[in-house]
Amino acid sequence: MKISRLFSILVVAVIFSNGAVSEAAVQVKAGAKCSKVGQISLVAKKKFTCVKNGKNLVWDKGIAILAQPIFTANPAVNNYEWDVTVTNYQGRNDPTLEFSYSFAVNGGMWNLFSKSRYPKEKIVINQSFNLLEIKVAVEDSNNQYVTSPQFQRQFRVTVVPPQGTVPNNSSINEVSPLPAAVVNLQGVQWRNEPSYYIGSTPASRVLFRWPKPLDNNLRGYLIKYENTAMFSPPCDLSKALCEAPRRVDSKVYKKVINDPSVDFVIIDGLSVDTNYEFSFYLVLGGQGSLDSIEIPKSGFKIYLNTPTEGVPAAPEAIVISSIVGNIKISSSANPPNGSKIAVYVSGGKFGSGSAPAGYLEKAGELLIPASPGLYIVSTLQVSPSGVNGTPSGSVQVTVK
Repeated sequence: MKISRLFSILVVAVIFSNGAVSEAAVQVKAGAKCSKVGQISLVAKKKFTCVKNGKNLVWDKGIAILAQPIFTANPAVNNYEWDVTVTNYQGRNDPTLEFSYSFAVNGGMWNLFSKSRYPKEKIVINQSFNLLEIKVAVEDSNNQYVTSPQFQRQFRVTVVPPQGTVPNNSSINEVSPLPAAVVNLQGVQWRNEPSYYIGSTPASRVLFRWPKPLDNNLRGYLIKYENTAMFSPPCDLSKALCEAPRRVDSKVYKKVINDPSVDFVIIDGLSVDTNYEFSFYLVLGGQGSLDSIEIPKSGFKIYLNTPTEGVPAAPEAIVISSIVGNIKISSSANPPNGSKIAVYVSGGKFGSGSAPAGYLEKAGELLIPASPGLYIVSTLQVSPSGVNGTPSGSVQVTVK
């Protein structure tokens, strides 16, 4: 009898226990009741938190638990180049994901090496420092990190110093020159400066400024830039042949700054209204001339468009007068930058003066035949490329 009663109690306990677990599992969903503020429950790869809604305690909408990406880095060439591969990340089919690859040497500052849509990258450090750290972040199209609990994951790998470093048992005289480290310079800001002329050709200049890096090994800076404007060669219709578009200027330009204390530079001689690609690098350590250092092909880039040609100023040193049967325009100086002075006349045969009545291309006089009467005359400067400048003030002239 006692055994039967004990068995009944156990059965009832098991039923109530199972019922409680089942009820709890059902309740853990958005809007369902919960028992304690701050309580956390992990269900179906979501983290639910118990919150107070009015007088009730309910589960919130929940936050997706995202997988922490895993990445590996393996030396490719002489421990200078590292192949990085990212796996186990959320949103593999999301075309908007971006992967940021950064590195630091000897515990120094982080340098963004590249940002791309691909979960693979080759990081080139091209140096002989003993310690390298690599960091990878995965972001979506809204620049929101999609990794958790940490946004970024890093690890340390030991880089074997290449030949040329100092062994413990050798003297300094036996050491060959160490290669320099070429790393991306971050935080570069820029602004377009007013256009100017090189002879009669309009040109642009851009000012770049950056925060001074705090590194005792800093030797200087390297700047690489390219004109990325494209043009399409004309097609040979007789042969049904059309060449592929190519760059207007295929040259890669290099600017070397040997002074590590510099924190800005002006790049001039650029084409107006043109797209350019700029890359900035720090040079750390090493020996020899910075001119001979090879600039990496990849890395973080700045893209910008240079301004259009500026509007020429109103003509100066111009005297407007008349002599019998003519309007007389005199200039004591040649027009600047290979430009010319256009003269507009309204009245008489010139009508409203919508078209130039003549041009003054150098210092001297210009006579414009006109019948007796009252005329209104103005001038403006025209650049070699045909840009009209600011008109001068109008002058009334009476021709006899």
